[in-house]
Amino acid sequence: TSTPVPTSTYTPAPTSTPVPTSTPTHTPAPTSTPVPTITPTHTPVPTHTRIPTITPTHTPVPTHTRIPTITPTRTPAPTSTPTPSVLYEPRSGSINIDDGPGYFDSNTDVADFMTSATFRIPNITGDDPSWAAGLLIRTITDRQLARGVDYRAHAIIIGLSGNWVHSILQEGEEEFELAQEAFSSNIKTNSNAENQIRVIAQGTRGWLFINRAYEAELDLSGITDSGTVSLGVWSDAATTRFRDFTVREIRKEYGPRNGAIEHDPDDGFIDAHDSFTSLQNGIIEAQFSNPYSAREGDWSSGFLFRRNDQRQFHGVVVNESARWYHGLRTGDADHEQELASDTDSSYISTGSTGTNHIRIIMLGPNGWLFVNGNYVDKLRLGGLLEPGNVSAVGGYFSGDGVNGESTRYRNFTIWSIETAP
Repeated sequence: TSTPVPTSTYTPAPTSTPVPTSTPTHTPAPTSTPVPTITPTHTPVPTHTRIPTITPTHTPVPTHTRIPTITPTRTPAPTSTPTPSVLYEPRSGSINIDDGPGYFDSNTDVADFMTSATFRIPNITGDDPSWAAGLLIRTITDRQLARGVDYRAHAIIIGLSGNWVHSILQEGEEEFELAQEAFSSNIKTNSNAENQIRVIAQGTRGWLFINRAYEAELDLSGITDSGTVSLGVWSDAATTRFRDFTVREIRKEYGPRNGAIEHDPDDGFIDAHDSFTSLQNGIIEAQFSNPYSAREGDWSSGFLFRRNDQRQFHGVVVNESARWYHGLRTGDADHEQELASDTDSSYISTGSTGTNHIRIIMLGPNGWLFVNGNYVDKLRLGGLLEPGNVSAVGGYFSGDGVNGESTRYRNFTIWSIETAP
């Protein structure tokens, strides 16, 4: 059977992005054994955690307090850093173009994953040069192909115009359908330039990064079944080199959990619930309900993460004044450093009946913050890279909270991703 080629209907600028027209053959790389999905072990129910708070001002000044220990109401199961989830070790090589597109297949079989590869644009001559390259994900595997399963795939491709394209081919259809496209200033288009494409796929959603910059959220609802991950190249040149092609599984480590964080504004500690889940790289998210309006008192909701003890962690929260804040603590409360903040964010809900969905993606020294489905900013995480516990926060700054009130959260969930190059 023939394998359709992703196409685009846009008119790029300044030069045209190639429209693949040839019919590729599914030509896999040397076969590798797929790694089965690992079912996470039982995660204990979180308990109330006491952590020193910091005093809120325009530039928060930490309040000096003693460092308490955590005494859970029951003894949790021992936690450890998630084991590596590398399905396909970084591979470098080249894709030769003889007649039509060329492919390089990882021969993996996975639904939720992170994949990345760096492509080098070859020397292309002529008045109208043609080159495009990218990732094909959730594509049918060799085993499925042998059973007669129809070809299907998401294709995420960049071209010489500086545009990226997300196209989808559903099983039984004959052509890719354009789902998303946009121009990106992060794409390099000159000969011999390198472009890294990274995609994180988790359920019906995905996130696209080009040259380590966040580009867009991808709608992956069209194909959610597991499949292989491949590289694809369409070019007038003979060879395109690639490096660091890797596939890494995303695993759920905790949740989804619902609960409430009781306020205690007078004790000098951060009100939080600990997941007892150690994480270095991954995705954390939860939906926080605002406990009351700003007229009734201060509140702050968000996460502590990479917390090795009470004196080392990143903290990211939003509060009643529509402000978001990222702090790094590497000692007692006097050693908290404000890394980033912004006031009056239109993405943050502050009403008494409002909610704020907070998602953080963390990969090594970089992180990305999303609030209510909107990308907010890149986070600098290089100051604390070691894995550590993740906690949901109901009152971060000194004085936050009202006695007798609580901050409710829903779908508190944690996924792990092994570090990517």
